[in-house]
Amino acid sequence: SLSFLAFNSFGQNFPPVINELEPGFESAQIPEDEIPDSLYRWTWMENEWSLRSKELFTTNNDGYAVSQYFFDWNGLNWEQGDLELYEYDGNNKLTSQISQEWNGFEWVNLSRSDYTYDSEGGVLSDVFLNWNGVSWDSAHILLYTYDDHHNLASRETRLWFGMWVMGTRHSFTYDLEDRLTRRLVQYWSDQWLDSEQLLYTYDVNGDLEMYIRQAFVSDIWEDRSRGIYEYDANHFIISFEEHEFTAGEWNNSSRYMYAYDINYDIIELVFQEYLNAEWINTYRFVSTYEDQNRISEVFDLWDNE
Repeated sequence: SLSFLAFNSFGQNFPPVINELEPGFESAQIPEDEIPDSLYRWTWMENEWSLRSKELFTTNNDGYAVSQYFFDWNGLNWEQGDLELYEYDGNNKLTSQISQEWNGFEWVNLSRSDYTYDSEGGVLSDVFLNWNGVSWDSAHILLYTYDDHHNLASRETRLWFGMWVMGTRHSFTYDLEDRLTRRLVQYWSDQWLDSEQLLYTYDVNGDLEMYIRQAFVSDIWEDRSRGIYEYDANHFIISFEEHEFTAGEWNNSSRYMYAYDINYDIIELVFQEYLNAEWINTYRFVSTYEDQNRISEVFDLWDNE
């Protein structure tokens, strides 16, 4: 197997993740709860671990990251890579994230994202800007609205071409228990036109059971793919299976399988693809913990030869 190892010295908080505002999940990922003080990566080469890169973090008094430094190992020394800078409001809501690169002499701006919030802490806007060498140029903006229960109702993308131009819009619908039931994706062409939708269903325990992705073709919704979730008795996901709709029927495509320790920290995530009528291993993540803090993560590629 070809692998890399990431070693983490945990202790602080990740900055708020804006993408978590979007309800529903369609891909399996090992969740991150805390920010590491440092993170080192190794690559498995010629039967030994070779140091590859590291990330170093600084935090504010509340434990939120204010800087994230990236370094690459050249075999002898650490070479300075990129830098992420984070700013927060009085409630530790992320208000700005700036990306910079080291040109050998000084830090140079690359891009920036600015965030605004409503009185309940929901993101209202996310503006992405690029540095032109002198000032910041707008690139695109995400605008968010909420329903009466403060569920995300819409997310609209606009692009900057000397003026804001409509791009895409995601609209979200919920049931009486505030569970996401539909996500409608539209694009702008003098008016909002349907592109695709995702329909969500839940089991008797209220856990997300399945989503179906459909495309709008010739005024008809056509099935494209679906995801099916399986849980253990404590409602932790143990598998997520993806199917593609082809030739008028559902066909296996890929799946994720989870394993946990006694604290329900994910210790293994396996990804498989369905080929030649059987499930084939593709890759996996294996994590170890100390006091429920992840201290290492190994990524393995499966050798099918």
